[in-house]
Amino acid sequence: MYLSLTTWLFEHLDVPDMVRHVRRCGYENIEVSGSRAHAAWDMAEVARACADAGITVRSVHCAHHSVKGLEDDDAAYAEFHQEFYDRIACFEDVVVIEHIPFDPAVASRTLERLLHLADKCGELGFTVSTENMARGGEAQWDILRRALSGPVYLTLDAKHAAAGGIDPLEYFEFEDSIVNIHALDHYANAPLGDWIPVGAGTIDWPAILARLAEIGYEGPLTVELNEAALRDLLGVVSKTSALADWTDGCSALLEDARLEEMFAIASRRRLEELLADIEHA
Repeated sequence: MYLSLTTWLFEHLDVPDMVRHVRRCGYENIEVSGSRAHAAWDMAEVARACADAGITVRSVHCAHHSVKGLEDDDAAYAEFHQEFYDRIACFEDVVVIEHIPFDPAVASRTLERLLHLADKCGELGFTVSTENMARGGEAQWDILRRALSGPVYLTLDAKHAAAGGIDPLEYFEFEDSIVNIHALDHYANAPLGDWIPVGAGTIDWPAILARLAEIGYEGPLTVELNEAALRDLLGVVSKTSALADWTDGCSALLEDARLEEMFAIASRRRLEELLADIEHA
């Protein structure tokens, strides 16, 4: 296992600044945020800047789940993905993460689309994966069992599982299909915002990492944090008047991504500690 960091944390920056901050945080691998990839960044520039900095792009998160009009329009869906895949063709051997709906009414369409995307990814030498989501109920399990029996793999998101009241370890039913782990935490019923660092919530990460080691998982632990979520967290803190000055100072740190760095570094150190504990157990 090795550590990776999502660029979602730095998507308000330009490419050179994003790369600089990733290196300052001590990461050598990244997952490119699909929202930024779709909206602004030149992916060829990302590829060059990462190569120059010794950073490997391990995964790319597609953004189609946030793009309107794709749920019921197969032609628009195909067109969007053709454009998106053309833009990320500059990368090599990446895992592409695709969100899927778990509505039983569209199950057949979901599976057809995933198989179509698997073919497209295969042409580029990529691996297509889908991500477990917080909602979906029994339909989620049915669709995952059918999708993961073929050329589609799993990005296991522990936070999505916990938010849906599911023990993340239940997804090890698909252990042979896991190619990426989203490493973040969840704290139910607490106003801490979303996408909080490992160790700041209630997910049993030692158990998850031990299970990954047991099955011989050798892929990335992708630290998934979000800049907008930090702003939400500061908004909660700012309601406490005694901390108003502190909040103002942290808001200033957000402008040059220093606060994001603190969260990313804390996540890396915590995961390194947990991995060392497992190695020495």
